[in-house]
Amino acid sequence: MVLRSGYEGLVIRRAGAEECAKVGLDYGVEVLPGRLFALGDGMRSFVVSAPPQWHEDEGEMDDPSWFGQMRGTR
Repeated sequence: MVLRSGYEGLVIRRAGAEECAKVGLDYGVEVLPGRLFALGDGMRSFVVSAPPQWHEDEGEMDDPSWFGQMRGTR
């Protein structure tokens, strides 16, 4: 992943095949189509991952994470 320190809003989109190939060449990693997500404009920020998930939390601060037991969560 390549991230900036801050964003004014955030748009996440699935990158195209050409963008996958370019990131793969630039960073020396295999990037499968459908696994590269651009954050914001262009490819200045991106994540190589499974499809992202989101959940608007309606619980309290100490409630268990909706995403399950991940390192650093309760």
